[in-house]
Amino acid sequence: MDPSTSTQRTTVLRGIAIIWVFLHHYYEVFEANLTSLAYSLPGTDWDMVGFGVAMLTSSNAGIRLFWFISGYCIHTSYLRWRERTAARSGKDDASLRAFVPSFLWRRFWRLYPPYLIGVLLFYSTQYWGHLFETRSLSHLSLHLTMTHIYFEGFMWNINPTYWSLAVEMQRYLLYPALLLPLYSRFGARTAFLTCLGITLLWQLGAHAASTSLWVRMAPLSFWLEWLGGAWLADRYARGPVTLPGGARVWMAGAAALVMASVQWWMPNWIRFALLTLLFGTVFIGYVHAKGKFQWWERALVPVGLCSFSIFLLHHRLLIDGVKWAGSRVDGWSAVVILGPVLAAAWVSVLTFSWIYRQLIEQPSPAWGTRIATAFERWRSRRTLRPTSEVVPSPTRS
Repeated sequence: MDPSTSTQRTTVLRGIAIIWVFLHHYYEVFEANLTSLAYSLPGTDWDMVGFGVAMLTSSNAGIRLFWFISGYCIHTSYLRWRERTAARSGKDDASLRAFVPSFLWRRFWRLYPPYLIGVLLFYSTQYWGHLFETRSLSHLSLHLTMTHIYFEGFMWNINPTYWSLAVEMQRYLLYPALLLPLYSRFGARTAFLTCLGITLLWQLGAHAASTSLWVRMAPLSFWLEWLGGAWLADRYARGPVTLPGGARVWMAGAAALVMASVQWWMPNWIRFALLTLLFGTVFIGYVHAKGKFQWWERALVPVGLCSFSIFLLHHRLLIDGVKWAGSRVDGWSAVVILGPVLAAAWVSVLTFSWIYRQLIEQPSPAWGTRIATAFERWRSRRTLRPTSEVVPSPTRS
């Protein structure tokens, strides 16, 4: 199929993921109001209400879909770089030393500057009046280093959503440190099976042995979906992927299993594995499927393009919006909360996010490119600088 169509459909999935995340946090912000309103409704089916809430909020499914997409896109980028390098050199032995610095540089400028500006923006609004107190600066420093996820009292401050960005940034180090060396040396099968085994051992063994945040919030605790996306990218690089009985049957089965995992207790690693299976079947059955691009997909593309900026801004804007509304929120009816308030919140978040994307997110990678280019020019000038002629000293006869 046309690669541009699969890229657009990946963007559509980003749009779906961020809407899922937005609705999750919208429910959390208005949870007390919606619960009290539900109690006042006659004939409420509480089993269905509980199931709907669990589907919306359980397992951070929207964020995990982002992680799956991240693994798919990043490994696809590596495979394309490897293919280009092999085409230029005529050898399939591309060195990781040439890829890793460029990869980490691009990832840093894609993620960190927009994150940094978001941290500084919300830090100033949350701690105004005591910006330079010791505890305030402790919150700021841990967020700037993306280590706030390892400290209970600091994890949810400034912007609660930023925990997952810290995980993502640290996982960028895990990819070239573990998966790529194994992949380059032993091949795809051994690399992915080894990383899968390490991930499951960490989630089963380390989590059982310790409740420390240094264990539970480590990148290995959140690597399963990312690995699934990377594996699927590798599989597609070798040719089309088909599923016996058709992708739609597998999607339906995976969706049923995920819904069952929400209703019944299951270990987290099984629930996350089922989500990874669902995401994989969606990629096979939707992203790589033939067919025309539909109107609803076109409507979701702008949302997907702004998804990172929406992620950076939406949760704090929702929380601060409710604080601004104050006691007026208590009198809002279900129609108001699920109607005009939801619409106004979404339009406001989308508008601010579009501006943020234009001013900060989009220019950020270009800043990194300019700095890298300037550095290369400076290094080239130093390399090519003529050395002064050396006059040989006379030798004694």
